Amino acid sequence: MIPETTALKQLGVTPTNEQIRLSKLSPEEARQELAKNLEAYTNEVLADKPVSVPYHYWFDAENNIYSNPSLKPIYRVNQQFDPQERGGIPRQGFEEVTNLLFRNPGRLVFWYSPQGPASFDDNPENPFSQITYDYGQLYIQYYDGGQVKAVAVKVGEENNLHHLVPELFDTDIHLENMSQEERISFFLLRPVLSHSTIDGFLERDFENVSIYTDKDGKNYFLHDVIHDIRHAFSHEGNRTTVSRDDAAPQTQEYEMTKEYILNVYVSAIKSYMERTGKTEMQLSGSCGGGQVTSKTIEEWLKNNETLPQAHELLSAYSSQFRVLTQQEKKKWEYHDGTCCLCHRDTKVGPCSICADCAKTFDKSS
Repeated sequence: MIPETTALKQLGVTPTNEQIRLSKLSPEEARQELAKNLEAYTNEVLADKPVSVPYHYWFDAENNIYSNPSLKPIYRVNQQFDPQERGGIPRQGFEEVTNLLFRNPGRLVFWYSPQGPASFDDNPENPFSQITYDYGQLYIQYYDGGQVKAVAVKVGEENNLHHLVPELFDTDIHLENMSQEERISFFLLRPVLSHSTIDGFLERDFENVSIYTDKDGKNYFLHDVIHDIRHAFSHEGNRTTVSRDDAAPQTQEYEMTKEYILNVYVSAIKSYMERTGKTEMQLSGSCGGGQVTSKTIEEWLKNNETLPQAHELLSAYSSQFRVLTQQEKKKWEYHDGTCCLCHRDTKVGPCSICADCAKTFDKSS
């Protein structure tokens, strides 16, 4: 029997409770949400592409933003920020993003979350104190009068970001004199309203500099990024994404149990490896991530073992999205907590696994 820790560490998923969340939705809503999450997982985690799939958001009468047009409370985006992430600064910045979008239909809003520590404190009980974001995340969005359209862009070469969005650096403040925490807070609290529409932005003359290097060492240049942004906003989707119908074609026929949801994610990994001709690949995520082989995936699917809970991608803005899509440069420190596997109150790592349960994984690997 495959221990849960094996699947958890090898899949590199965040142990959030997607099953509980999906159970609050109707069967059709749950199917659509799972398929949307799988589409993002394939693009941002498996393929490690610099440009996310397109995201869409809707305003209610009080100008709150939701990730689903039903406007159910579970979809409210500002509830998807963890207050422990960077002292709650991302949520504060998002409130200004919301205001700029609603008041300026058609105009682009740029919002940048820099690389660096995910927490501004050393509190061992804060799980974000264990994580360092190894690349920045640039959000490009606009409101068309009916919905907000957005993409997230991974930024590994921050020194070249001004070639893509010079508006972010149009300030009299000397950023070089800031501490790292001050600089991160400056960008998060200062989303920028552009004079450009999406069409005007895409027509700019960009210098073709490097912007991101993926986990396999492939460099992506600005022209690659602009190409994918254009595809995303033209509703064509990203070049490497899996369609939602292919991602979860049988979802309606099964109960949304934790085991089934993880089986669907493993199936998505298998599908991606087959389409790309890979027999093994490195997975990444906030809980690590290991080398998986096609043989291992086949065994998991054949045995249909009890697997750990899947990751949760609520929206491109959410704290879980930011954590999930990180690569492997993370601090592995233990703090007081409750192990999610043996349920003991003890020292646990960033994914709430104690050292004893982690050893079980090491022995079975």
